[in-house]
Amino acid sequence: MMRQSRLIRNKRNEAMNAKGEASGGLVKKQLSESAQKEFEALREEGTTYHRDLRGVNNHLGVVQRDTRATQVTQAQVAMCDDKTNLYKSIGKAYVWATKQDIEDTLKKDAISLKKTESDLNDRKQFLERRIHSNQANIKDLLGST
Repeated sequence: MMRQSRLIRNKRNEAMNAKGEASGGLVKKQLSESAQKEFEALREEGTTYHRDLRGVNNHLGVVQRDTRATQVTQAQVAMCDDKTNLYKSIGKAYVWATKQDIEDTLKKDAISLKKTESDLNDRKQFLERRIHSNQANIKDLLGST
């Protein structure tokens, strides 16, 4: 199986090379040693920025899910009357708490989540600007040689 895939890949590469040579093809530019080092540094930066952006997007998803859960919980607590026994999770234990105490905790959580979401959106915008800048730098480097 591996041998067949290698043969197919080699034939495909040969066909692409023949096609490229026949039609004039793309001429690969040779970069100077310093330009190669700069290109590698820019490429590594870009990879780091993309990885950070994926992490921020994942964290944003978690924060948005937690925000929705908090909103649902607030709505459910608001429907309960003051005489209903309510319990709050503390670690692995559930402790009796007043309705007001639970509402206050949920409001604090909502404020904290909103601030975290705002910070993550700012970080996301920063990383997107850095990625665009990095891509422009790479294009300039490849265009100047």
